[in-house]
Amino acid sequence: MKKTEGKQSKGVKKNVLKLLIKIVVLITAAVGGAAVYRISVNVRLNKLIDNSKTINITNNTGSIEGIVYELINQLKEKDKELSKKNDEIIKLKEENAGLKVSNSSSEAAVGQDTSSTADNSDNDTKASTDAEVMDLFGDGEARTVYSLDNDEGSFKIAGEDYYSGVTIGNAESGCVYVNLKKKYKHISFDVGRVDECPINDGKLLLIKDEGNPKKYDLDAEKSLMSFELDVTGTDRLKIQIDSDWTTYGIVNVKVE
Repeated sequence: MKKTEGKQSKGVKKNVLKLLIKIVVLITAAVGGAAVYRISVNVRLNKLIDNSKTINITNNTGSIEGIVYELINQLKEKDKELSKKNDEIIKLKEENAGLKVSNSSSEAAVGQDTSSTADNSDNDTKASTDAEVMDLFGDGEARTVYSLDNDEGSFKIAGEDYYSGVTIGNAESGCVYVNLKKKYKHISFDVGRVDECPINDGKLLLIKDEGNPKKYDLDAEKSLMSFELDVTGTDRLKIQIDSDWTTYGIVNVKVE
């Protein structure tokens, strides 16, 4: 007789605990736990069923409630951890997107006539200017003309090598003349301080055929500043840089 009661007691325990599984799974879904947590709960409770001899349902009903509350608290903690991780992932994505935007922005300055942003996407194109264009640059003061077909080598602006262009500086003021011969309507170029030269701001003056100069400020801490000028009917354009004993480079020259 005692044996039979033991079997019935064990059967009751298992039935109650199986019912408990269904309740906890529903609670898990309500709390927002993922499927993996529901599986974990089932595995844990199935182990409890196998060891249900250790649980006295009749005399210690509070122990089952304790298990339920413990599991619910664990699920809530897991949910908090998931939310925290999700917030961290979102924050990292936003920071990564911000870095990409920051790295892709240009530091080009604006001239008074008009301005354009320097294209840094192709280093090969950036480092070279057509030799025919560079042949337009002639005499001047404190200037060096670089071209792919001469032996001057290269110079650096913001870490980039330039094999074509003009450097003006290592003096209080310098200039170069561009012999346009009234053949062109438009000229554009970029200006930047040459690497490892003193960080001194300067002035850019553009003078068409000895006319009134157009003046622009040069920021020594900007990598490149872009300038455009209408040169319709211009015979010679004087590009003057008051460099204050540093050196500035003129690169990416285009004429139309």
